[in-house]
Amino acid sequence: MEDNQQPYKGKGSITKQEICQMYAISDQTLRNLFNKRYFEQLKAVGYSKQNKIITNRVFLKFIELYGEPL
Repeated sequence: MEDNQQPYKGKGSITKQEICQMYAISDQTLRNLFNKRYFEQLKAVGYSKQNKIITNRVFLKFIELYGEPL
């Protein structure tokens, strides 16, 4: 996916709940991925633990780290 592509239905951002649905994972699993496993990498592109809305830049980095949703 190119950096300028919007990853989710042409929206400029995505909620954590939408990411959970896309990957079929629980909110606890997503929190562990975002706030522990990939935190430093996501923080480098603008993620904060308090974010409820995830920007395209952060989501694209997450896809790079975790993989495309099924």
